[in-house]
Amino acid sequence: MSTNPHIIAFLRRTLSKPTVHPNASARLLSTATTAAAMPTIVARRSKDRGHANHGWLDSYHTFNFADYYDPKFHGFGSLRVINEDIVKPGFGFGKHPHKVFEIFSYLLSGELEHKDSMGHTEVLKRGDVQFTSAGTGIFHSEHNASKSRDNGVPVNFLQ
Repeated sequence: MSTNPHIIAFLRRTLSKPTVHPNASARLLSTATTAAAMPTIVARRSKDRGHANHGWLDSYHTFNFADYYDPKFHGFGSLRVINEDIVKPGFGFGKHPHKVFEIFSYLLSGELEHKDSMGHTEVLKRGDVQFTSAGTGIFHSEHNASKSRDNGVPVNFLQ
């Protein structure tokens, strides 16, 4: 569990008053409101999280994600994903869609280039926070902003 006071304060503020997008499905709505009633923080060691290494992407999953499943860790209130991703220089996530999500990104190190279908392009640096509201639908991409695969540095971020 992170001891960064900014992350802890952000999560406390965000999770104390969970919100659900008006277009959320009934299943998501009932899960979010039921689970959010009495969320409990459980300390979890980094090594106990889910892990996937894809070569270009080294990812640690706090909650169930992709092929990682643990019945005790479905989410926290309406929060469904906290992944720590480390992306090698010259790589990233190509254009992909999201719908009915509120996405936050927090940069731990390196630089992350974000582009979306609303015409926004931004390079996030260490300590930056970005909020993306997917609403009824958005496409975006995220790549390590290092220009060189040989001399660049990995980007490390929470999302």
